[in-house]
Parts: sequence; structure tokens; C-alpha cells
Amino acid sequence: MADRASDSEANRDANPRRGFPNRVDAAGSAAVVGALLWTAAPWAERAVYGDRPYVGTEFDLLSFVGLLSVGVGVAGFRAAFRSEYGGFGAVGVASTGAGVAVLAALAGRSALAVVAAGFGAVPATGEDPAGLILTLAWVLGVGLATLGAGALGAALRRLTGRWTLAAASLLSGLAVPVLVLLLRALSLLPLAVGTLVVRTNVVLLPLGLGWVALGAAVRSRVRVGGSEA
Repeated sequence: MADRASDSEANRDANPRRGFPNRVDAAGSAAVVGALLWTAAPWAERAVYGDRPYVGTEFDLLSFVGLLSVGVGVAGFRAAFRSEYGGFGAVGVASTGAGVAVLAALAGRSALAVVAAGFGAVPATGEDPAGLILTLAWVLGVGLATLGAGALGAALRRLTGRWTLAAASLLSGLAVPVLVLLLRALSLLPLAVGTLVVRTNVVLLPLGLGWVALGAAVRSRVRVGGSEA
């Protein structure tokens, strides 16, 4: 029995990647859960607090945790596919990672205000002096995240040679905002739709769906043994 224990320890020490698939699978699960939290948080906040402006609410905490989890999922995608995803994949990982980091920093700023207030909602009492900078940062984060989603979708399309749900969902995360911006520039966006876009994050729903599909693709990859490639 002692010999068996020694053999088991020797095998574990000889294979530093032991348990690696489980970690990547967990990263995929984190992306799924994180994307759902990030996507649902603004809608839940609107349902609870309406249109009144807030410096931060408990839903910003959910967004922050969700974005961190999506970041973990992007790292899992890199670990699972990096041997095959090519240039599109490299650009997608870098752009998505940067975009998620910017958005997480913004959500973290609001979350800190909530924590400082004893985990209660913090109403806005005036114009934020950093409002313009925060808006530009949000646009930068969303822009990088959507560009990254499109690149990741293209990478999966090339890798599999066919249209999968993950590839289509990720590409839609870029295509839908671009289409909305194009229609707005051409003055072809109906007023009701434009109002909905401005007051909600409906245009980012495909991005959230794409991140869910990304996590599912990572989990699927690991379960067929692809993470060892």
C-alpha cells in the first residue's frame, strides 16, 4: 500500500498539468455565470430603482463580480484554444480582456461606494465631476469588449469550419451594436427603438449571450480533451 501511495505521488509530481482540465472547465462555468449576472444586473436595477440616478447600488456589486468571472472565462478560453485559434483568437482575447478590465474597474468604483455606505444604494446628489471621463471609459470598455467578441467569434468559426452557436453569438455581440450605430448615423432608427437603446442596455444583450456561449464552448472543449492540445 505504501508503494501505491508513493507511485501516486510520483505520478502527480511528474504531471504538473494534473487537474488543469478541471480548472479550465471551472473558468468556462465562471464565464457563463458571470455573463448572466452582468447582463441581468442593469435590468434588475431598473426594475427595483427605476430611472433615478444612483452612484451605486447592490446590483453594481453583481456587475463587478460578473465581469471578473467573465475575465476568468476569457483566460479559460485562451488556455483551451490557444494552440489553434490563430490571429483572430489572439486579438479577441487581448481586446476582450482589456474591455472587461475597463468595465470591471467602472463597476468596481460604484461597488466601492455601495460597500462604503454599508451595502446600501447611494443616490446621486449632483453631477459627477468625473462624468465625462467615466462615460468615455465606458465607451472604450464596451468598444474593446464588442470588438473582442467579434474576433473570438471569427476565431471559433475558422477553427471549427462551421457556424456554431458560440461563434454566431460572439459575432452578434459586435454586429448588433455596429448595426444600431449605423442606423442611428443614417437617421433610420425609429424613435421608440432609439429611446429603448438609450434607456437600457438592450443593445448589449447579444454581447452577454456571446459570453455565455464562450463559457459553454470552453466547457465543451475541455470535456472532449481539447485543452491538452
